[in-house]
Amino acid sequence: TIKADHKIKPGEQFMEMYGNSNNQWFVILGGFVPSINYFHYVSVPLPSLPPSIEPIRHALGLPSIVDNAKVKSTNEALNSYIWQYLDLVLLTESPSKVELALTSLYGFDDLTMLCEIVQVACKRTSFVNSKMRAIIQSGARTALSKYPTSLEEDKVTLHEWEQKPKRSVQNGIRRENAIVAIQFRIQEKEYLTRISNEIIDDDPSTPVQTFSARMVLVAMIVVVISYWNSRKRNRHFTGVGRTASR
Repeated sequence: TIKADHKIKPGEQFMEMYGNSNNQWFVILGGFVPSINYFHYVSVPLPSLPPSIEPIRHALGLPSIVDNAKVKSTNEALNSYIWQYLDLVLLTESPSKVELALTSLYGFDDLTMLCEIVQVACKRTSFVNSKMRAIIQSGARTALSKYPTSLEEDKVTLHEWEQKPKRSVQNGIRRENAIVAIQFRIQEKEYLTRISNEIIDDDPSTPVQTFSARMVLVAMIVVVISYWNSRKRNRHFTGVGRTASR
């Protein structure tokens, strides 16, 4: 049932706003897959944390279980709990930091020392470095490997279903339902494939640092030019003064 906020005449066309929805919403409630959806994302599995990290995770107030990350690209901003979780995953690569974090956790009442060790997780910023992107890419490849068919095979299967007569049924599956299901699976695989093949650049801090260095260089050039112009003006005024004195 659709309720309208104003009167609609018989035969009058009206539009429905779907909102910022994922493709799963369109498939389940609408029975179709949009060709372009800027709000679609895929679920990428994440590595689990070892039990030794549990006290640190609890102290930082992070979710106990994070099975997957909902992402569009490795360059997209992640939900705060996702990149904080990835921060702890990266922390496990350094046993000495884990030991130091646990020592500070039990040795101090506040989280000051712990936040210095687990830097990004405490800053509550959406900074995602290249190592985090690599984890997301690995998860995307894992998700792709779990499909029983390849992207190319799905496209062939979709074409075969599209060639069947409308409202036809095969093995208890309606043509229209099969087409929607395969279209959804194809888009999922295309997203995962694009994420898997994205080129990971240096950390986001690199372009910022490069930009800052350029700005410093530009500022220095401006100062030199201004100084040079001021000297020229002083010379000009000094010459005029000498001429007037004569």
